[in-house]
Amino acid sequence: MATASGWAAVMYQAVDSVGIDYEPVTNNTLLWSPLILFFEVFAAFFIMNLFAGAVVMTFNQEKERLSKSNLLKINQKRWLEQKKGCLLSSPLISVT
Repeated sequence: MATASGWAAVMYQAVDSVGIDYEPVTNNTLLWSPLILFFEVFAAFFIMNLFAGAVVMTFNQEKERLSKSNLLKINQKRWLEQKKGCLLSSPLISVT
């Protein structure tokens, strides 16, 4: 963030600005410094969250697409579902 976009130069120019068609004055408006810093940090986290969200969404879509067996026929898919159900079920134990 600090070296990629050159935001420090923009911050110094904003701090030195006076108005349109006026010469810059050193440290004229120091209020711009925290504002630009806040914007840079907020923008960095926002962009990172967008990127992470896109990666997670794409991963989930691909996982769902690959988990489906498109090569199996309907009867074979039903048989697999029944087999999974049998493996996940447990016997009932009656206590007398």
